[in-house]
Amino acid sequence: MSELILNVDDTEAGRYARTRTLERGGFAVIEARNGAETLQLVAERRPALVLLDVKLPDMDGHAVCAAIKRDHPRVLVLQTSASFIASDDRVRGLDGGADGYLSQPTPPQELLAAVRALLRIRRAEDATRLTEERYRLAQRATNDAIWDWDVVQNQVTWNDALQSLFGHAPGLTGHAGGWWLGQIHPDDRPRLERSIQDTLAGTASTWSDEYRFRRADGRYAEVHDRGYVLRDGAGRALRMIGAMADITERKRAEAEREALLLQLAQERARFATLFENVPVGVLLAEAPSGRIVLSNRRMSEIIRSPVPFSQRHEDYGEWQGWLPDGRPVTPGDWPLRHAVRGDSTTEEVLYLRGDGSRGWLRISGAPVRDAQTQEVVGGCVVVHDIDREKHNEAELLRFNQQLEALVAERTAERDRIWALSDDLLGVYEPGTGWRSVNPAWQRLLGWSEAEILSMAPGTLDHPEDQASWQAAFAHRPDAGAPLSHEGRLRAQDDGYRTVAWKAVAGQDGLIYAFGRDVSAEKAAQEALRRTEEQLRQSQKMEALGQLTGGIAHDFNNLLTGIVGSLELMGKRIAQNRVGELRRYMDAAMTSANRAAALTHRLLAFARRQSLAPRPTDVNALVQSVTELLHRTVGEKVRIETSLADDLWSTLCDPNQLENALLNLAINARDAMPDGGTLTITTGNIEVAGTAAPDAAGRHEQPGSYVSLSVADNGTGIPESVLDKVFDPFFTTKPLGKGTGLGLSMLYGFVAQSGGHVRLASTLGQGTTVTLLLPRHQGEELRTEAPGTLQPLAPGAGETVLVVEDEPSVRMLVLEVLRELGYVALEAGNAADALAILRSGAAIDLLLTDVGLPGGMNGPQLAEAVQQSHPGLRVLFVTGYAFDGTNGQSLLPPEAPRINKPFAMHELAARIREMMSSPPAA
Repeated sequence: MSELILNVDDTEAGRYARTRTLERGGFAVIEARNGAETLQLVAERRPALVLLDVKLPDMDGHAVCAAIKRDHPRVLVLQTSASFIASDDRVRGLDGGADGYLSQPTPPQELLAAVRALLRIRRAEDATRLTEERYRLAQRATNDAIWDWDVVQNQVTWNDALQSLFGHAPGLTGHAGGWWLGQIHPDDRPRLERSIQDTLAGTASTWSDEYRFRRADGRYAEVHDRGYVLRDGAGRALRMIGAMADITERKRAEAEREALLLQLAQERARFATLFENVPVGVLLAEAPSGRIVLSNRRMSEIIRSPVPFSQRHEDYGEWQGWLPDGRPVTPGDWPLRHAVRGDSTTEEVLYLRGDGSRGWLRISGAPVRDAQTQEVVGGCVVVHDIDREKHNEAELLRFNQQLEALVAERTAERDRIWALSDDLLGVYEPGTGWRSVNPAWQRLLGWSEAEILSMAPGTLDHPEDQASWQAAFAHRPDAGAPLSHEGRLRAQDDGYRTVAWKAVAGQDGLIYAFGRDVSAEKAAQEALRRTEEQLRQSQKMEALGQLTGGIAHDFNNLLTGIVGSLELMGKRIAQNRVGELRRYMDAAMTSANRAAALTHRLLAFARRQSLAPRPTDVNALVQSVTELLHRTVGEKVRIETSLADDLWSTLCDPNQLENALLNLAINARDAMPDGGTLTITTGNIEVAGTAAPDAAGRHEQPGSYVSLSVADNGTGIPESVLDKVFDPFFTTKPLGKGTGLGLSMLYGFVAQSGGHVRLASTLGQGTTVTLLLPRHQGEELRTEAPGTLQPLAPGAGETVLVVEDEPSVRMLVLEVLRELGYVALEAGNAADALAILRSGAAIDLLLTDVGLPGGMNGPQLAEAVQQSHPGLRVLFVTGYAFDGTNGQSLLPPEAPRINKPFAMHELAARIREMMSSPPAA
């Protein structure tokens, strides 16, 4: 059965619209025009809800509401008025007892939603009231948990309803009052204890409260508990009798009602917020009248005037607009008119706005239908301001027209460039060939455009270039990918032209290419390459001539001293003037030592000298040679040292390092003819991976190094010759004052040791040379003072096999060994030596040259000997311990050796040292 609604409005149109909306919503509707009719119909018909307009002709709507609520409180009142925007009107309505209010005009859907919401709330209240009534009836029928509390004895008695309601068997709970309090929820218990105690201590005869009571299954029930207090004549509480009702369901219903009310309020707030803040204009109208009942703020902003709340669709003729074809919009053309008739339409209209201006609007209309009956109850239009969009369309049209003109102009320019360019321009299709070429092809190659376009891919390419052309252009590359190629094209005269290509792949899969004739440039580059090669060869020959000339000059001087001294020694022996021989012997020995030093310097520069690297303490080495340096540089030069604490050890040949330090000191002394300060500094340094090249142009390798710097404050080195100081035989000293091999020897030694040399010099301020030697993690060598010699001792009859291919050297070594008491055997090559060893002779030491004739060198001989004579001592004699084929050292670093040339007492000391050590394992 439909619920009855009383519609009260003094205007026929208002009553009619709301009645039609309510009837379509499924309600029975009666109408009243004034307050008197309203009160009479409420008394007679008892409607479920009164839809009451505040403005009535005979009575104030608020007074009518108050009368209805006074006499018929169960009747719902929903007030409507256009004045509810003011907060005081809403307050008056609520004070009069109204259950809700609506602002006019009200969209049909909102009206139906509000009515249905109030009726749902009333039904929920009725259900709650019915539940409460059922609880009252249950209480009368003793369905509540009845309890009797003896306050004096603190004993409580329960009826059987305690078990039916809460699951506790009365016989199992005991009679102590504490059990009852123990079942109360811990959060409620303090409040309940205070409430009961206050009631018992006072004069009240009744007590009631609501709290959570624990059921037997552990869950809590919401209960309403009330009791009656029995007192004695003095007012002292003796007993309290009460009933506990389970109101869990009532509480749930109340919570649902509150949630429903909150949801309704939130939905109304969300709708209002959305409606007012959407970026488009919105109009709502009733159907079928077309009366506009609602609009948002954006609608007024778009039309620049208040919204005309038309009463019917015929009034739409007051609006002025024009369709895109220029025709005026009639009342029946507006999309809102189509919407209330059930049709959906969209129109673009040039609208006359309220400020007199015109603007383009896109108006989309759609019907609003009842959710249940699908009957059209209204219409809605959404209005977009597209004035800027239309303006942009016009601007875009104008821009396209300009662009077309510009494209035509640029196309003409491209055609002119295409025709006049001397470079080859073309469009190439991979796998097919050239699609188009410019006239420059015929001018360069002689082929016509038609001939070129008819050729298969690769026809014009030089046979040697076809593979690279195919690799560059045969496949379709990704769009935008740059391509480059250089190749030769065959001309009509069968000659070839070298062309450098630049190309790019288009979206269409074609390749757009630009080619420049570089034949003349290639010929010039080839001529330049040949000239540079000739220049480099000339420079090599000049350097080689300088090197050989310098060596020949120095060795001629040295040989003159040796040959002259030996010649004079022969004459004096013939004259029996032996007393003068010592002078000529010393002169010959001096020249020979100088020749040996020159050889060592050459080997050091070439990095082919034989080194004896050992862990070395550079600080100790500097301190050991300081006295020698003082004697070398003289009294005018002051020597200062700055030696780093905790200096790392380095692995190098300490003798060569002493020579390098001495050479640097001599150079520094010569650079300070009037005296000065020579500073020697040591330190630890880390070289990063981005270090600059060293003084000789080699890039320094990253790592840890020990630095040894020698600095002077002398004349300095001119910048123009800084890059030549490491060249062999280059010197700034006067003729006869230097060989030009000092720094070249130093550089060779440091480089062979895995280090680097840094050189810094400023003209007039001085020079600093820094040696960087790799850090060594092992133990250091304690350096002895220069000139310290191991004591010599004669042999003890041991047998030494001497393997040397130079007869004069072999003769001298044999003489010395025999004079020292050794048994000396000789061999000129490895084969002879092996024959002696296989003969069974007892050999204590093998003394062999590194370089031997006959296909087996000294190290190979030693390796072969160890197979038949394991543990045999081996001492190598070398002047150049490197393989001529790959430049690698023939000797391992730890192999015992003595370098040529050597003094005979040095040889004797080295042999004695090895004889004193146990044989190799």
